[in-house]
Amino acid sequence: MSKWILSFLIVILCLIAGCGGNPTPEPTAVPTDTSVPSPTATPSPVPPTATATPTLTATPKPTSLPAPEGMDVEVLDPAAYAARVTTPDVNIRSEAKADSEVLAKFECGADPLTLDAVASGGADGELWYHVAEGGWIREDVIKVYADMETAASASKSADCQVPQNTGDYTPTQSSVWNTTIGPDNMTGTCSGGSFLPVYGLVQIIPAGETLTWRSQEPAPYTFSRVKLNVYSYSGPTAINDGTVTMTLTFTSATTLQMTHTFVPTSDPACQHTHQYNGVFQWFN
Repeated sequence: MSKWILSFLIVILCLIAGCGGNPTPEPTAVPTDTSVPSPTATPSPVPPTATATPTLTATPKPTSLPAPEGMDVEVLDPAAYAARVTTPDVNIRSEAKADSEVLAKFECGADPLTLDAVASGGADGELWYHVAEGGWIREDVIKVYADMETAASASKSADCQVPQNTGDYTPTQSSVWNTTIGPDNMTGTCSGGSFLPVYGLVQIIPAGETLTWRSQEPAPYTFSRVKLNVYSYSGPTAINDGTVTMTLTFTSATTLQMTHTFVPTSDPACQHTHQYNGVFQWFN
């Protein structure tokens, strides 16, 4: 066989057997790193909104109070404070008048009362304070202060001892008493109506065998001593509208009674008799 045929056969066999080898495959591109997302910062927790601390407010003052008949009421803002600094105990009343129901006693040296309103313009001419816890008390039987501390100090230092006496109850120095009266007892032949004498606060000023009775009438009366603890006046009234007889008895160091008999000039056959009761308030 010739060389040419042999070479041809070799070529054919190589083609059949794949002597030329597999073609080098195209290199596959190595994938680049997938971009890793940047870590997202964990958001800081949002601090809770601070809740404002509620502001403490004072106990609301009353905006209004029922006005006692014939009187005006003013709310006290700020409140005032009352102390009782002398004996005896005094009354807290249901209404702003001396003959109303007694709700409680305000004792000498007791804790101060809170006063939230004041009434004025009454028939007795006195101011009446409204007690925050209820009731009314007259201005002349208490000491009023602008702050609790001062009122408390006054209460603690109060002289609450009842004046001592050895049977003679006539006050030995000028003092103030509060008086009330009973109904008019009319006797004789009366053409007019009932009569209401002056009552309320009275200043009593001793002077040896006499004493001066100074009320809201325009002039005082001079009483003469009748016997132990008993004094009397008889004569014209301070306004000269008739004659009056007054017999005064001190029944203890802090109480008195008086019989008041009045005969008016305009109705001379009529006699008006009233019974007084009095309670010591303070020395002055």
